[in-house]
Amino acid sequence: MEFARVIPGGKEMVFGRRAFGRDMPEGAEVIYDGFLRQTDPELVIFQLDVYWAVMGQNDPVEYMQKYPDRIRLLHIKDKAVLGQSGMMNFEKIFTQAYENGIQDYFVELERLPSGTQFEGVKECVDYLLKAPFVK
Repeated sequence: MEFARVIPGGKEMVFGRRAFGRDMPEGAEVIYDGFLRQTDPELVIFQLDVYWAVMGQNDPVEYMQKYPDRIRLLHIKDKAVLGQSGMMNFEKIFTQAYENGIQDYFVELERLPSGTQFEGVKECVDYLLKAPFVK
């Protein structure tokens, strides 16, 4: 598909991939950075998967600060239920996202330590509703 034909129709091309390379050779460019560098900002916007950024030893807040006009959608995820792992600084992530004007995000729940998927989803929703930093 040609990006140039998609854009005039009011559509945007969004790139979202967990290309943060946990096991990359020293000095190698992170794949996500390569895509940001090699794509036209007029044609492609990016979704940032905050969990995989952290798992790749990258700071999602730094990415949002470095690419404020390119990253326009967030993929919110934790190791299991949101806020329970202690690995993710969602307060800093959401604060920076709002500073950048990011309005849209979606939440993924992949694993549960216990309970049903519906219980886990409810816990994620409760976390977001109670978090003072989520608007």
